Amino acid sequence: MTLFHPSQGYNELSNPHSTSELAQNRKTEITRNLQSDKKINFQLHTLLHFTEPVDNSSSSENVTRQGIVQQYQRAAAIALAVDHMNTGNTSLIKEIENISSCRFNFTLRFDDTQGQSGIALDLIYNALVESGFQNKSRGFIGATHSGVSEATSLLTGFRGLVQISGDSTSASLDDKSQFPQFARTIPSDEYNVMSFLTYIRNVLDVKYLAILHSNSEYGNNYAQAMREANRVLGLDINFYTRSVDLHLASPEVALLLDTAQTPLEEIVKDLKDQAYTYIYCILTTGDDTGGFDELLREAYNQGIAGPDSQRTWLFSDTFDDNQLLNRNFSSDDILVKAYQGVGRLEVASNSQALKGRGVYDEFERQMSMLLPDNKEYFRSIFPPIDNFGVPFLDDPAFLQPPLSSNIAFLYEAAIALGLSACKSDVQLSNNSHFYELTHNDFSGITGQVSFDDVTGSRLSTTVLYSVTNFQPEKIMDGNNTNLIHFQPVLTHLEEKRNWSQVSPYIYADGTANVPSDELEPTIVSISPVWRIVALFTCGILCALSLGFATWTFVNRKSRVV
Repeated sequence: MTLFHPSQGYNELSNPHSTSELAQNRKTEITRNLQSDKKINFQLHTLLHFTEPVDNSSSSENVTRQGIVQQYQRAAAIALAVDHMNTGNTSLIKEIENISSCRFNFTLRFDDTQGQSGIALDLIYNALVESGFQNKSRGFIGATHSGVSEATSLLTGFRGLVQISGDSTSASLDDKSQFPQFARTIPSDEYNVMSFLTYIRNVLDVKYLAILHSNSEYGNNYAQAMREANRVLGLDINFYTRSVDLHLASPEVALLLDTAQTPLEEIVKDLKDQAYTYIYCILTTGDDTGGFDELLREAYNQGIAGPDSQRTWLFSDTFDDNQLLNRNFSSDDILVKAYQGVGRLEVASNSQALKGRGVYDEFERQMSMLLPDNKEYFRSIFPPIDNFGVPFLDDPAFLQPPLSSNIAFLYEAAIALGLSACKSDVQLSNNSHFYELTHNDFSGITGQVSFDDVTGSRLSTTVLYSVTNFQPEKIMDGNNTNLIHFQPVLTHLEEKRNWSQVSPYIYADGTANVPSDELEPTIVSISPVWRIVALFTCGILCALSLGFATWTFVNRKSRVV
């Protein structure tokens, strides 16, 4: 399956799903119009968090983590979307047939923000300088982190250019006075947390919830959205909230500190002293697993994680697939017990939740066919990983199912940006691009893609929400040594505020029994010998007390020197 390269014309080693008469005519039309300069290039400038800032001593192993692989999968999905729009391929999005006469030819540009707002702003500014500030034949996709999207959409919005994300969920991005041209194919946390709290209150019957969140724009807004949703929905959940800062001391070691530099041990002790049995974490750690590992290890050591803890740990979608998948633990590793029973609440965007629904299976199939035919094309457009190129392109499993979370939202973001550009006025002026984007629905991979025409966010009623339970499973390596890995199991799905159970959720105690949100009293058993000693001591103390009281009463009128 070879993608159409906008700068080269269509490669006749074509996608078998683009062989319809409409698609073939569209390919011919594209090549002809490119040659006659009738088409205007519209650039989809994508800003993704491809790599982490690294020093010169970093090795490729330190840089090429699973989280980075996910970013390149997202880039491949965007490239597929651009191919579908350029070639008129309606196999996934039927509304593409409506843009057969579009004046634009869509081109791609990928840049690496390294997860940093300053770097992202420089990239956008330099791109605008290169093309001329008055050229509006472009739109932006990204960023990954909400904080970076906030910074970049201030600039893109000021220049009147549309920016759309499939990852950033912070409720603050709904503020059109600051981010007038920002949209997203994923709902805002303002509405996401309503579904999550409905699950916590109505399915788990939780009335007391501890919230541990990053002291960041994203974490603080998320926690505030939970408090507001609790009030609006009248759920009467009692919250204990604690904000923390997560600092990565090195690629290998992560330390969890709050704003006053409180050690991790004290933070966990504070959670323990509060005696909340359900703990919901909204923590951002980059692509390293160390932060979560250190947190859960310390929680286990202090008795508030693991089979005997009477605690249930739930995580937001920042606890991504890197944290437990593709990792093997020895059976005696305390992390096996610490992670037992953990779950993740998220907007459903992965194969477990979407498999068998709509066109998602076909989307995965087409993604799996992109390599090896497009290897060199991807090398030419994807940012390299420092000096190591893009080694994932040589991995046969790189684009094979299951794909990473949110990848479908990125495909839909590219489609939304392109469809709306074709429908907007010739000059893309007077907010016409943003207006067309937010006022036109289309049938996407994750459901009907509809936007709030005021905020630009995806309507929460058009997506699914899911709960994933990470369940330990024994495996055997070649030396017959017992190893454990965690299997993600979809346990609950929510559609239009109605939760349904798909499979049993296995909690920390190894059962499917929903734990109480109140601690059971600790019963201390005393041996008969100690009972006798205690009773004898108590008798002596009582006798002495009575004797002293009697002596005092008898001698109450006598002078005592």
